[in-house]
Amino acid sequence: MVDDELLACLESLGPCLASTLASRLCAEFGISPAAARKRIQRYKASGKIGAHEMRFKANEQFLYLPWQEHTDKFSASFIEALTQANSPLADCISIMKARGGLIPENLFPVISGVPFQGNPKLSSEIIKTILFKRHIVQTAHFPSGKCLRLSSEIIDDLITESRMRARLRAEEILLTALLDWLRLQGFVTAYKASLRSEVEIPQHGFFAWDLVAPSYISGFTRYDNGSPTPGFVVADVSLGHTMSLSEVQYFINKCGKLRAQGHRPSIAMLIANWFDQDALEAGRKQGLIFTTPKNLFGRDLSDLLLNLETLFDDNISTISSREQALAELMEKSKALQHLQGVSANLAAQNFELVVGHCLSKTRGPVLYNRPFEDINGGECEVDVLVLQPQNAVIAIECKSKLSGSLVSVKEVERWFAEVVPALYKKFVQDQWYQNASYEFSLWTNSDFHPDAVNRLKQLEQTKRYSVTWKNGQQVKEELSKYGDTRLLQQYKTLFIQP
Repeated sequence: MVDDELLACLESLGPCLASTLASRLCAEFGISPAAARKRIQRYKASGKIGAHEMRFKANEQFLYLPWQEHTDKFSASFIEALTQANSPLADCISIMKARGGLIPENLFPVISGVPFQGNPKLSSEIIKTILFKRHIVQTAHFPSGKCLRLSSEIIDDLITESRMRARLRAEEILLTALLDWLRLQGFVTAYKASLRSEVEIPQHGFFAWDLVAPSYISGFTRYDNGSPTPGFVVADVSLGHTMSLSEVQYFINKCGKLRAQGHRPSIAMLIANWFDQDALEAGRKQGLIFTTPKNLFGRDLSDLLLNLETLFDDNISTISSREQALAELMEKSKALQHLQGVSANLAAQNFELVVGHCLSKTRGPVLYNRPFEDINGGECEVDVLVLQPQNAVIAIECKSKLSGSLVSVKEVERWFAEVVPALYKKFVQDQWYQNASYEFSLWTNSDFHPDAVNRLKQLEQTKRYSVTWKNGQQVKEELSKYGDTRLLQQYKTLFIQP
């Protein structure tokens, strides 16, 4: 056996465990297992073969040629090696990779596939610690909060933070739609339901989910001394991709463990854009519901979710594509007004996008829903933000109101007394914006209470920054300047109150 044959053997196999390579060397070249291990060790020491620092059973390592390190074959083979070793890490890595390799930290218990508590030997926190220790997962800090990202060895084309946030917004709408649908069918008690958010992760049976809701339908409800005990509907959502068998495994395992614990009856749903056939079959075999937004709600909501991802992605900068997506979004929103939670959520999202669209026409790129701290140290969010270094800072609070509802003086005070001072202090201390002009504004689709207008006029007297506001009629006039009749008509239909 010559040295080049060992490298050719590894190239043929692809990245693999050391035992797999050793077995191939023994079979093809008739050498002993001990001789094969020595050759592999020598090649590792010389750098001709790379070895991932994570150790498998019996201290075994995962081997690869240097040029294979950042390839799809590497990550697929690495996950396959974890799967063969029955490691719960494989499920986490697969679903994180499916989600683009970047997730908010608080989403990890949902996708870990293991209990978040109740098992001292195997919890989501323990799994996360192992992934960090093995340098498979790293921390990433963004203005929107702390995230977890896969290492570059596992995924080369990492999703952007902007795209991740846009997808989370779309998933928020989908979860609200699902809860509305379940409520309308009488499946669940909606006021006791919980949905995934930035501050809350629903829990059931020591596991974390995107949606948890009690159900009192026949067949689910048990009676103990005459008192009903509900079953549950649990669900996870994962948009933006077609889910493979390995990517749904975390959900299958989670539901299997829940069933093994003997918990109350539950219906478990996983919703994604689509599923590979073997993934669908695996879910059905376990009695799980794997479905899509289109199958549940029709094309209107399915297309709407895609539009939301496009519009809230800061990296999509083509104005024409945004105009078309926004008009389609507003058009399809009308078809979903029977879903109360979705309708209210979409109204707020639509109005923010309209305001951002107006600003983008004259002031350049717009950022949405940027998190900051208010003067009390609490969390707040700027709905629409324009940042032009050394030139301008424009921050707008958007108030989407129901018919007949006005922006109150209390809402004005909340924005200008608690949020604006903190924003102003932050930006005047930033070298990129300390010489910029500052404008803080309130826009609404409705109107302002007379007391709110009086307070705004008082605030307008400040010399430190500009204070502005626009009511629904003024927003319509602003929108009409740009000649997009389709978008203007959709705005009138959705927001102009009779």
